[in-house]
Amino acid sequence: MARSFDGIDDNLSAGTDAISSIDVNQTTQAIFIYVDSQPASNKIATDSTDTRPSPTVFREIEIVTPAVSGFRPRIFHSFSTTAGIWRGDTDRTTAEWHQIVITYDAGNTTNDAVIYVDNVADTITEVQPPVGTRSTGFDTFRVMEGNDGTQDLAGRLAFMCLDAGSLWSTSQVNFHYFY
Repeated sequence: MARSFDGIDDNLSAGTDAISSIDVNQTTQAIFIYVDSQPASNKIATDSTDTRPSPTVFREIEIVTPAVSGFRPRIFHSFSTTAGIWRGDTDRTTAEWHQIVITYDAGNTTNDAVIYVDNVADTITEVQPPVGTRSTGFDTFRVMEGNDGTQDLAGRLAFMCLDAGSLWSTSQVNFHYFY
């Protein structure tokens, strides 16, 4: 069953200290999502500290404004000097279901995220290369809301998986898509 989010104040939170075991270099996040309308910039999932109103964000999966219409997936990952940001290059349609899988190894600043949409690896742009070492210490995980309680996403979420310590292969993404 899908969970609907109104884009105003609906979100899910794992709560403080519930996710310390996923504070690792290698992660894969997989979701099935239905985006209601074209966003400016809205969050799908955020890992942060629970120090509102100004928490420290460590990793965000979000959707951002496209070149023409729809949306594009993007990942933000915090590093000690400059955060890394990667964005999918293909506009995706709103008002239909999409599988998004983002896999990333933050163990080295030369690594790039891999973004799959609907079982196909997207061409990505490294919007901002990471500099320094991976930031650690996040303890809060939110779904469909930004770290500060804003940028809620209007849509539906049918499935979400965060696989800590694992980088999914193309065959694993394919398996997730069909099963």
